[in-house]
Amino acid sequence: MKLAEALAERSDCQNRIEEVKKRLIRSARVQEGEQPAEDTTELLGEAERTFARLLELVSAINRTNSKQRSMISIRFRMQLLSGM
Repeated sequence: MKLAEALAERSDCQNRIEEVKKRLIRSARVQEGEQPAEDTTELLGEAERTFARLLELVSAINRTNSKQRSMISIRFRMQLLSGM
């Protein structure tokens, strides 16, 4: 997966989490004796799966960024040494 794809999917996950949060709040605000609009167990499961995917993406993005910083640092040092 390319970095741009991971960043886009991370954004999608964050948006889905916010949407599930709103749906959970709506389902929690139910008059006594009425049924919630959605099954909160399913919503929580969806949230857990989305959080798990978000964690995978953030870890992958951080690894990629760390590798890039290391490569930039190595190139910078090589340029300094070659200039001496």
